Amino acid sequence: MAESEESKMPDTSEATTSSGARLKMGRKRVHWRTLVLPDSGVKIPGHIVEVSHGYMHLISRYSFAVGSRLNLAVFVPDALNEGSCVVTQLAGEVTCQVMRGDEVQTGLSVNVEGLPRASFETISAAIKANP
Repeated sequence: MAESEESKMPDTSEATTSSGARLKMGRKRVHWRTLVLPDSGVKIPGHIVEVSHGYMHLISRYSFAVGSRLNLAVFVPDALNEGSCVVTQLAGEVTCQVMRGDEVQTGLSVNVEGLPRASFETISAAIKANP
């Protein structure tokens, strides 16, 4: 069976923050603890399992309406201090959901360019350090 042209293409893109920092980011598998922070004040645990430019894949035991906006506190590994994390706040829009047993896999569209420079650099360094 021949590979399609699309499957041969690398999954990379480039992002630029509002402060001008540039980041080449392909799809990366990660395991970052995350708290979803709804307006109700309840903290919903989950974890990010994949990141790429403008997209994060969240797994939790809760479902969220497609189109809803989620505020997240993501525990991003600190590339400078092994074993430490930097809590990075960001927001994303739910683009899709898939039920897998007792877990919900949620696709989030995230505006990487809109992140503060420090958050962008923390995520960039963690992705580069992730094998």
